[in-house]
Amino acid sequence: MNDYGLDELNETQILTLDSISLNRTQAAYMAQGILSYYYGFEFSIPIEFPDTTLEYRTKKEEVENKDRNPNTLSLSPNPVYERVDISLGQYNLIDPQINILDGQGRLIYNLKISNSTTFTSIDLRELNPSVYFVLLRDKGRKISQSKFIKY
Repeated sequence: MNDYGLDELNETQILTLDSISLNRTQAAYMAQGILSYYYGFEFSIPIEFPDTTLEYRTKKEEVENKDRNPNTLSLSPNPVYERVDISLGQYNLIDPQINILDGQGRLIYNLKISNSTTFTSIDLRELNPSVYFVLLRDKGRKISQSKFIKY
C-alpha cells in the first residue's frame, strides 16, 4: 500500500479493499478488518468453520449480544494488533481451556485456565496477520467460539 498509513488511503484504494472484502478469503477478512477499524464499514459475511457458521461482528453487536446473554465469549479489540482481551462470561466450567486456531483449523495456542476465570488477555505479537478462531472448551467439549482478525 505504498507509503500510506492505513487511515490515509485514497478513494481508489478504499474501493479496492472493499471489492476484496466481498470474497471468502484470508485477504477478504484482512480487508474487512482494515475497512471496519479505520473507516467504520460493517460486514456480515459468513465463513465456514467446523460444523458451524460464524459471522463477522462489529464491536457494537458484541456488546449488544453480551448484554442479552451472560454466557458470551467476547473478544476485544477486534481487529487485534498486540493483545486480545477475552471475556468468558458466566460459564460454570470444570476443566476450561482456550484454544486459538488458524484459518485452516490448526491449533496455534492452548491455554488451560482455572474454572473461576472470567477474563484473560493473550499476547499475539508472534502471530502473523490473518483470521483466527478462539474456542472455549470444557473437558474437551466446545462451549463457545468467536473469531478475530490479527493485523
